[in-house]
Amino acid sequence: MVLGVGTGEGAGEYDQLGEEPDHVTRGDMLDEALDIITQLWLGADVEHAGPHYRIEGARFLPTPVQEPRIPIWVGGVWPNRRPMRRAARWDGVIPLLPKWQEEDFDCLTRCIDYIRQHRTGDDPFDVVYPGSTPGDQTDEAAAQVAAYRDVGVTWWLEAIAPYRFDPGIDEPWDFERLRERVLQGPPTA
Repeated sequence: MVLGVGTGEGAGEYDQLGEEPDHVTRGDMLDEALDIITQLWLGADVEHAGPHYRIEGARFLPTPVQEPRIPIWVGGVWPNRRPMRRAARWDGVIPLLPKWQEEDFDCLTRCIDYIRQHRTGDDPFDVVYPGSTPGDQTDEAAAQVAAYRDVGVTWWLEAIAPYRFDPGIDEPWDFERLRERVLQGPPTA
């Protein structure tokens, strides 16, 4: 298991639900929450009184079987530095690039280099990148994934969602095509 976290989009995602819309505050809340959950995973009673959360004698059982704990991957939009520094403290990153730079390997490389500069240990670190391949075992799909691997991506996150096949907002989703893509599996690089 891997725990994926991030602060969310903000405008239109949290503020319409009465949640904190400010990115900086949500980042502070996420940092505090990660400290709490990693303490809870140890299985001992947790006491915490922070600016956002208060925990009084909570215990999480059973404890995770993964050692030293469940890996945490942090999502964030590059070139925002704070989410990348947060990711550097944990086990992996899901870097989101601006739409106009999604296939800009220099941009992705700068992001990965920035994170590496802020890592404090030599523990394994994953770089998870979302994208879409043609969906079959073509040389083109394999070359696409290999290019990302070569800049430091360790996990390719294939986009399997209804928008993949460009349905209109009122159009039915093509579940059979989505299922076919899942069954094809990842391209081999």
